[in-house]
Amino acid sequence: NPLAVISGRAQLLLATESDPDRRRDLIIIRQQALRIHEMISDLMHFARPPALVRAPVDVGKLVADIAGEMKADASEREVELVTACEPGLVISADAGQLSAALRAVVRNALEASSTGDRVDFEAVSLEPHALDGKRIIEIRVIDRGSGFPAEDRRRLFHPFYSGREAGRMLGDPMRQVTVR
Repeated sequence: NPLAVISGRAQLLLATESDPDRRRDLIIIRQQALRIHEMISDLMHFARPPALVRAPVDVGKLVADIAGEMKADASEREVELVTACEPGLVISADAGQLSAALRAVVRNALEASSTGDRVDFEAVSLEPHALDGKRIIEIRVIDRGSGFPAEDRRRLFHPFYSGREAGRMLGDPMRQVTVR
């Protein structure tokens, strides 16, 4: 794959390069090749999403694991990441896909927050659904960012929508996202 060649060559050149300006350029080349690879992977994933593999998922462990992964980012941004999860919440879900979605939402919440802000990442059990009696588990990510402008809200869940300037990462923070 051409991107692997570009990234590999940049990495080989980087190993022997001593000039700081050239090293910086080679690092940028390698990072951008990896970024293109990720974009292509995302498009392929969108075009052919993997089949759901449902299994019991311990929501408390999932929340704790994701918060642990995001701890350094939160600390670097000087944002408090607070988790709360009722014990014993287990759902039937695809752990990998749910984890990826929640990780993206938490990352967006951290990016939307300012120094000294707080992001809440929590899971609670709601009253059983009136029609089928099944218990509803709600996972919440709440930040204190400015949220979306009203004119952009109708496009929030379009797959290629971004509220950010061209060239920035995809996605945009939401004030509160709830997964049921």
